Amino acid sequence: MLTSIFSLAATLLYALSAVLAAGRLFKHEGPNRVQTVSLGFAAAGAHLASLMVLVMTGDGENLGVLNVASMSAWVVVMLMTTAAMRLPVLQLMPIVHGFAALVVLVAWQVPVKWVLHLNAEPEVVIHITLSLIAYAVMVIAAIYALELAFINRQLKHRRLSALPAFLPPLMTVERQLFQLMLVGLIVLSLALASGFVFVDGMFARAQIHKTVFSLLAWLVYALALYAHYRHGWRGRGAVWASLGGAVLLTLAYFGSRFVQEVILRS
Repeated sequence: MLTSIFSLAATLLYALSAVLAAGRLFKHEGPNRVQTVSLGFAAAGAHLASLMVLVMTGDGENLGVLNVASMSAWVVVMLMTTAAMRLPVLQLMPIVHGFAALVVLVAWQVPVKWVLHLNAEPEVVIHITLSLIAYAVMVIAAIYALELAFINRQLKHRRLSALPAFLPPLMTVERQLFQLMLVGLIVLSLALASGFVFVDGMFARAQIHKTVFSLLAWLVYALALYAHYRHGWRGRGAVWASLGGAVLLTLAYFGSRFVQEVILRS
């Protein structure tokens, strides 16, 4: 009962925020900051409550793939909604809140169990937390990459009238994209290091896909950042590197587990 109440509330509040913000995207003043932030935090509160009920079970911690996806979405929402209080990111909130609404709805309607006992191995919590933060930061970087691609395309085709006045300058978005990728790479490095220290069998059959795809994502981000800071690399290549890295991390964290826990079981 509590799961339904909290999940429904979070879904509706996220959806309302996304719709209201999207409806003002092409108006001169853009989305309403107070409205978007208030609805975002209210939805995140209900989202957290639903996560507590879904994850903290009597048998242990249910870290099924959809619950982990919902946790990742919550971290993204909190980071972006907090940033929206001051930074020019309101134009991205329809994507952030809209996707969070979808994830909460699916996690609520498609219950998946994968129970751990984290109290018996608290060091694994460090690895899980770092992994969630790294993924959230790289997802935000991917959203920035999409915004960068949109602005760049409009400028290239001289469609200046299609750019809302409240959008940040192209160079600002690009600079923030690389800053996010740098922060994400640092946290991802810590997550991988903690995995090799605290998790047994990182290259065992059950873990190897996650390890390989995570290392590939790390390599993509590292090469992109090296090329940028060393050789001034930017533009379309940076967009594809960010999106490609996010896809690799998604495959690492959710790929085979989604097939095993959701598709095959259903």
